[in-house]
Order: sequence, then C-alpha cells, then structure tokens
Amino acid sequence: MRPIAVLAAALAAGACVSVLPDAGPPPSIYRLTVPELTAEGVDRAAWSIEIPRPTAPKALSTDRIALTDGPGDIAYAAGARWEAVTPRVLQDVLLETFDASGKVRAAVRPEDGIRAEYELRVEVRRFEAAYREGYDRPPTALVRLDAKLIDTRTRQLVAAQGFRASELSNSVRMGDIIVAFNNVAARSAIEIADWTVASAPAPEAELDGAAG
Repeated sequence: MRPIAVLAAALAAGACVSVLPDAGPPPSIYRLTVPELTAEGVDRAAWSIEIPRPTAPKALSTDRIALTDGPGDIAYAAGARWEAVTPRVLQDVLLETFDASGKVRAAVRPEDGIRAEYELRVEVRRFEAAYREGYDRPPTALVRLDAKLIDTRTRQLVAAQGFRASELSNSVRMGDIIVAFNNVAARSAIEIADWTVASAPAPEAELDGAAG
C-alpha cells in the first residue's frame, strides 16, 4: 500500500475528498437511501426473506469510506463516515428495497425472531471509490456483491449470483461521490430483489393452498 501522504498529494482542499488524517471537526456522516418504488399492482410472494448482515473483508468492515487507486491499494476518506459499518449500511439498503418493492410478504433481520422461508446471504466483495485517473479526477463508485439464496427449511442452496455496478461521480466533491455510491447500491439491491423473487420456488404450503 502506498503511504497515505502520497495518495493525498493530488487532492484538492475544502469540500473535496481527502485521505489525510482527520484532526479537525467531527466527520460528516452519510447514509444510503432507497429510491421510491411502485408496489401497486405487484404480485406479492407469500413468503418472507431473512437478510443477515452481509460479510465483508476487514478493509470494508468499517464505517470509513474506502478509496482505491489501483489493485490492492486502499485508503479512506478523511472527514467522512458511513452512518454504520459498510455491511450494516448495505443490509439496510437490501431490507428497505425488498420492503419498498412489495414483492415479498416481509423482509426481516435474524434478530427479529420471525421465521422466514428463505435466507439471503450476501458477501461484499467491493464497495469503494476507485480513482482510475488520479485523485484530482472524479472517481468511480464500485460495488460487487455475491448473493446466495438458501431454503431455511431444507438448508439447501437455491441459487447463487454475483452482482456488479459502477458509476462515475460527477466531481471529486464528497457529495457527488456519495450520490454515485447511492446509485450503484440502489441498482444492485433492486437487481438482487428481482433475482431473489425469480429464483425462489413457491413454498409447499403456498402451492398446497393454491391447489385447494
């Protein structure tokens, strides 16, 4: 990994991203939001989905906003944090997306104590701002998630799929970078919700009720 001072050399000051140590005012806290989805007229599956907190490598198991400028190089934005550790932030996005879509009966956390027919396990591979042309150029927000759908009654793997998304930020300003992060996370969450519903067979109880 390059020294942080070297990575920061080309950065502009003020509202732009910095990877210098944060010894100033408290950091700005950022959250991801889910776009409004139209659930009206959507066929709702008669099953629930449990979404545990995603797993992630140590470098992403933090509330710090990850930056890269090449393979294996990771730094963090100074003066900026996610509202929670990255896996929790993405778990919230997934839960809110399933709820907003109206595609399933319920989306729950393990600690809710609600029995769900399916479990969605997600591994965070990448969630970072990649500076491909140097720190004085807008970065690209990257997300890579690997998802596994598990039948909780049989513990069998139903389906597995990888999801990737990227978006170039409009500028080097943190506000624009967060917008790019938000967009790639939202697109991935919607794709995962659609894939989950398409991949999950109807539970036997649902089929028996339809046959009756």
